[in-house]
Amino acid sequence: MSFFDSVSGKGKQSTRQFTGIEAIGDTLRTEHGELVYFKVSPANVSVLSPENTESKIRQLMTVLAAGPEMEMCCYDSAENFDANKQFLRRRMEEEPVPAVRKLLSLDLAHLDAMQVAASTQRDFVFVARFRRETPEQVFSAANRIEKVIKTQGFEVRRLGKEDIKRMLAIYFERNVTGDSFPDFDGERWTEDES
Repeated sequence: MSFFDSVSGKGKQSTRQFTGIEAIGDTLRTEHGELVYFKVSPANVSVLSPENTESKIRQLMTVLAAGPEMEMCCYDSAENFDANKQFLRRRMEEEPVPAVRKLLSLDLAHLDAMQVAASTQRDFVFVARFRRETPEQVFSAANRIEKVIKTQGFEVRRLGKEDIKRMLAIYFERNVTGDSFPDFDGERWTEDES
């Protein structure tokens, strides 16, 4: 019995079953409800006057008060290179050839520089959670929420299917290796054959 079998108590599960995801589209449908994501561009409050900062806080409070279903989420918008950096450090310790150790060291420095450059990149999203609404009600409420966010001075964009899959890849794996993600693992190999 694997670790996941013992933790879940349900035997082998697909990734979607394990995470409780039923469908990914313009919303994320789970066994506990439907989620709609709104990506907002953050304001740099460190350069705002105290009055403008207070105004932004009031605007944020207004958005969150727009519905009890509203939540906030912040996640890194870039890859995490920790596993690659650990591998390079191990290889440097094991490598007997000085020239190869130097190249590994340069690779490690390059990954460090990339991670520092990306470390301030965060994505901020408002999440609206719907539990028993029909698709029409979700669509209507999502339009209303998006309008409230815009009228409060935030630059906003509703996440679509590819955006949601990218967000999940960063959240669960902390690694993004492509621009698009297949709906099913191995899907690209079966498409070539048809």
